[in-house]
Amino acid sequence: MFGLPTLDLVIGLVFIYFLLSLVCATVQEIIANLKDQRFKVLEMWLLKQFHKDGFGRDILNHAVIRGLSLSGRPSYIPSSKFAQVVLDMVHSQVHGDRPFEINSLRDGIEKSFLLPPALKRFLLQSIIEAKGEVANVRSDLAKWFDESMERVGGYYKKWTQKIIIVIALIVVAIFNADSIQIARYLYDHPAEVKLLADRAAQVVNDQSYLKLVEEARHSANDSTRKSAEAALQAIRENVQQLRQLAATVYNTQLPLGWEAALPQSPLGWITKIIGLLFTVLAVSLGAPFWFEVLNKLVNLRNAGRKPQPENPAA
Repeated sequence: MFGLPTLDLVIGLVFIYFLLSLVCATVQEIIANLKDQRFKVLEMWLLKQFHKDGFGRDILNHAVIRGLSLSGRPSYIPSSKFAQVVLDMVHSQVHGDRPFEINSLRDGIEKSFLLPPALKRFLLQSIIEAKGEVANVRSDLAKWFDESMERVGGYYKKWTQKIIIVIALIVVAIFNADSIQIARYLYDHPAEVKLLADRAAQVVNDQSYLKLVEEARHSANDSTRKSAEAALQAIRENVQQLRQLAATVYNTQLPLGWEAALPQSPLGWITKIIGLLFTVLAVSLGAPFWFEVLNKLVNLRNAGRKPQPENPAA
């Protein structure tokens, strides 16, 4: 079993991976917002799903949908709003601005040529089972939209995985985060290793960092549940937390950056490249992964500590 110094070394290395992963997650979120990636994924799905006569574009241009974002390009549409807009537009295609009830809605859906055939059948079946309540049809359509967004999220996740690898390459290169060099430094500096391990234990037990990790998880996996405003707020919070973590790392004088002498031999460069690529691979696993590993290691560290001696009786 690992001794406590060895365990502290592993915790310190994992803590570095965790920090770099958070940096990558924050940069990825910034890029997603600059590129308006969530809106683009949503737009792509709507235009493909509702392609007849530009119905998908009409949905996006509807006042209710445009009003969800200051820019008029919402990155997230609540399912209730989607159902409201689609039923209203399908009904008005046949009946104009007249308010709809269950029978006029059925008539509008039956005569509509805008809806995909599968969705049209789904809505007509929903009307049969709705017991005369438009609210039940609207609820069924909202559930259909939510389930569709779960599948759409898979495309966003693939995009995120690709961009994270690119970001990891750049971040690791900028910081010269060579796993082999860092591990050697930690092995030679046990006092600084303990400092890192103690800081890691504090981070694991800090709810603000748990929230930051959850933000990183959602940022990587979810394209449909976050508005642009919420994403920007998360970025601000992440940057603030990262500054605090970075201060701890810089205080340890870890070999990050390119100030040190470069390798002088081919073998040295091969070792350097392997160390950098290993860090890229590790960082691309994501902050949530390393936070879970860190949590388990810190718990193991706490369990392995010797109990404090009891105060002698007076």
